[in-house]
Amino acid sequence: MTRSDFYREVAKDITLNYMAFKTVPDDSYLKKRYLNNRNNTVDSILDRAIQKVKCADLLKDLRVKGSKNHKYLVTDFISPDAYEILKSGNIESGSLTYEHLVCCNLFRQYFAFISNKLDSPDEIANEIYGVLYNNYFVATITKEEDRLLPKYMPKDWTWGDDPFVRYKSSGLMDKMIFTNLFEN
Repeated sequence: MTRSDFYREVAKDITLNYMAFKTVPDDSYLKKRYLNNRNNTVDSILDRAIQKVKCADLLKDLRVKGSKNHKYLVTDFISPDAYEILKSGNIESGSLTYEHLVCCNLFRQYFAFISNKLDSPDEIANEIYGVLYNNYFVATITKEEDRLLPKYMPKDWTWGDDPFVRYKSSGLMDKMIFTNLFEN
């Protein structure tokens, strides 16, 4: 599956969720409970979908039997230090972080905005696809490396700007390994 095909499918799924969600009154108990449940957020929908994608060739030999942390094996980027931890099989030590290059809350806010602004499910799906394809990247890094990252996108950052800006400003981007999760 190509990156483009994958994000087209995910964009359709997210659009269906938002279209259904729009029909629920804002003050309803159901909507409040849904919003407070982390398992229903856009980032968890995306993360679950990404974890279904095949592991990159670089990481195939790193599968750890019995590990609940397979998400570290299916990211777009991995730091050399995180790679060494994965290779050692010591995933359960709590020393790794599954990190989104563009902060997840920005995706949720933008998708909610788009789903309210546009009426056509096709238009919404196309807009969501473009944002995901150009901006949704995840990385496996160490906890130490995570501390080097700015916690938020720059205040003036907007869609269409460089999604790697936090990693570049911390110096992490220069050493990241691209895992090529998707077929060309």
